[in-house]
Amino acid sequence: MTTAPREDVPTRKSDAAYETLKGLVLNGRIRPGRHLVLYDLAEHLKIGETPLRDAMLRLATEGLLARDNSSGFSTKEFRVDEQRQILELCDLMLTHAVLNAGDRVSGQLLTDLAELENAPAATIEEAAQLAGRIRDMYLEIARAAGNDVLRDQCRVMVDRSHMVRMLDLQIGESGRHTIDDLREFGVAMAAREVEQAVASVKAILGRRIDRLPLLVKEANFLASDASFP
Repeated sequence: MTTAPREDVPTRKSDAAYETLKGLVLNGRIRPGRHLVLYDLAEHLKIGETPLRDAMLRLATEGLLARDNSSGFSTKEFRVDEQRQILELCDLMLTHAVLNAGDRVSGQLLTDLAELENAPAATIEEAAQLAGRIRDMYLEIARAAGNDVLRDQCRVMVDRSHMVRMLDLQIGESGRHTIDDLREFGVAMAAREVEQAVASVKAILGRRIDRLPLLVKEANFLASDASFP
């Protein structure tokens, strides 16, 4: 008796390729403006070309890759105007999420906020890890708001601002202020003080917008020195 092939295998491979490539893009491991050669990238990552192309299409849809005129893909340079628009959208979405999350935010999230370590991070690796934790917290808030569209769009915007958030946590005093505001946010959410929670989110994003020229310059500089072949 012949067993029929599992239909979900291609999807699992595409999802794995997506997560791998997204991680490289988010953390600046591939130079901005670099054309991605499908065959070379597949060989290096040991991923099939079909799932890798699916991953590229998905990342292009989310704005993390650019489509070339040749129907290929390339990484995007960071731009101040684009990042400002992304952060302004994050402000709107996260404010809406906080106002509608009510008491559905998990107790574990509030515990994680209280236990955040002081910033700025000592290394870029620590900053990347901390930025990832904050990303997960933002998405948990969006999930708690009970709106799937909001959650999905929030994920896209938070991912597209990952590099800027990561550097913000590492450079200067802003990282320390961000952690302080996140702790205050956790306390406010636990006490159901929604206005204070919203004020904390706005303070974080407002400072980041003010620092965008520096952060974008550093993001392009860091990524331009990427070691990915």
